[in-house]
Amino acid sequence: MRFTTYNAASDAMFVRLQNDPLDWDFLDTLLSELMMLPTLSEQASLFCRELCAHFKAQTDRLLASVTPRHAHRLLNVFTSVANIQQKVDGNTSSTLRHYVNAIETGIRLSPPLCSGTTLTFRDIILASWFASVVFSTLPPSPEPNNILEAIQNRACTNHLPHFDNTSLALVHAVHHASDSFINAMLDSTTGTLPNVVLFPDQAKMLLTVVFASPHTSHVWAALHSGQLTYEVKVATSSALLTLARRIQEGALIADLCLDIPHCSSDALVLLLHYLALSLFPSASAFNDTGVVLCGLSSNVVPNTPRVASGRDVARLYYEKGLQIDPTHPHLLSNFGSLLKDAGHSTSAVG
Repeated sequence: MRFTTYNAASDAMFVRLQNDPLDWDFLDTLLSELMMLPTLSEQASLFCRELCAHFKAQTDRLLASVTPRHAHRLLNVFTSVANIQQKVDGNTSSTLRHYVNAIETGIRLSPPLCSGTTLTFRDIILASWFASVVFSTLPPSPEPNNILEAIQNRACTNHLPHFDNTSLALVHAVHHASDSFINAMLDSTTGTLPNVVLFPDQAKMLLTVVFASPHTSHVWAALHSGQLTYEVKVATSSALLTLARRIQEGALIADLCLDIPHCSSDALVLLLHYLALSLFPSASAFNDTGVVLCGLSSNVVPNTPRVASGRDVARLYYEKGLQIDPTHPHLLSNFGSLLKDAGHSTSAVG
């Protein structure tokens, strides 16, 4: 099947979308066909907007007819639409919001996260930033309880989010907190939210801490169970990395409409990589995070008591990635270059 006109594609798509259950395979094929077209026009952008409007209500909430079982399929639709619109319009606010829609789909439709609170991408970003800042004051540890205790202790001051002796998870506390707690995280020298250097094991458990409660032993079950959840994690991780790449290419943070003041592009890109790796610690995610860390300026929150630069920690990410895939070409090349730059040419790999 190859559609040569957007009108034909649009008409066929909306007829098929009336089916119950929805023909997800048809929709995936349709979007793939659009991506393969050599040129795209404003009609393609209109097609994308109509498609997303079908899945979203005017209140910006996902339609209830999309079930958790299809969360990863809907997530992929939003990501595909974003990629198509990016070819047409570039990194516009509308394009970037489709990536955010994809990420929020994984948050809102995963069964363990369904609740009365509608969590947003902004909630995840701020809670992860807060947890990362606390991480940066602790030595590497595989145990989240120490991190949660530190968060709880720190939450008593500086208008940081607090739990009020409930089982409220950090991300929900941030959702209900006032924006004044952002000021407590600002770098005093730059007045911006900091670049935070995390060790690989800390980055891997970031979302476990964000969704864990300080008053219960249960952590985010969605990180540990089921093929469905695996598919959601992989798709969400991919959307996070793609969004980070768009920002690296010059997309404006303001176009994300996050309403997070004092947020730099470099710091947000690094945090997006941590989140992607936390969801799905693939060899490629370790490689991409290492590359970002290598490019950091000296303006970072170092991990104490072990003070380490971005390049120092990037080596750890490359090593972790090579444990997963020892033949990954980009990891081998980047790790070899890092070793060579450090004067270890005899031990460089690749």
